[in-house]
Amino acid sequence: MRDDAADDNWFNANVFPCPHCGAQLFRVDRSPMYDEYHFYCDRCPNSVEVSYYDDVCLRLGKDRIADVHDGALRAAAIRDLIEQQLRPCDCGGSYRFNVARRCFSCHQPVVEDEPRVDLFPSINGVELEDRDPTPAEQDLFEQFAAEHIRTRDIWKPGIG
Repeated sequence: MRDDAADDNWFNANVFPCPHCGAQLFRVDRSPMYDEYHFYCDRCPNSVEVSYYDDVCLRLGKDRIADVHDGALRAAAIRDLIEQQLRPCDCGGSYRFNVARRCFSCHQPVVEDEPRVDLFPSINGVELEDRDPTPAEQDLFEQFAAEHIRTRDIWKPGIG
């Protein structure tokens, strides 16, 4: 017997309570079609997105690892180089690709050893329904993103 609901959840989306404070969190596997690296702070729930097409990212790949041709090794080498060039988080932490994801309410680690998982506050409670967000839910997510996901001014001085 086929479970269509399980088959449709390709990205393992799940809403779950933080084991420390009970806040509702949304976890999802990062799509391989996403054109950005996502790095999380090692001290707080903030993160940074780096476009594959960012000038610095392209230069790092061209200048420093041009001789690495294995796709997985090249991606890991680029991520390592990017980590070294990112500005510190406002909290003083460092952005890392493989670091525990933290609850946005209590800042405790909740998702560990899953570098391709993204974590967000649940904008619609425990509901996990295949639908577009309401305007109010979209506003909540945009507010969250503005507060916690850095997309500009990401590089150390002199890098960008």
